[in-house]
Amino acid sequence: MPTRSQAAVSLVSGGKTSDVIAFSVWTTGDVIDKAENMGFKVKKSEAECVLENIHGDQTASQGINWDVIEWAIREYMEGK
Repeated sequence: MPTRSQAAVSLVSGGKTSDVIAFSVWTTGDVIDKAENMGFKVKKSEAECVLENIHGDQTASQGINWDVIEWAIREYMEGK
């Protein structure tokens, strides 16, 4: 899964600089905050695993949203 800097390089190096794009950014902080709201204590390394799982399973039809993040947190915590 790319880091912020890797994603930025990829965006800058591909296509025309005038191309219009749309994207969402989700961070480990988002995962940690959501997990805390769900009653779980998640370390940064665990949040990274959750994001990697989400990134690997995402589809253009589903995308990534709060429901997907919540599901991924539950899946991760159950497998822990």
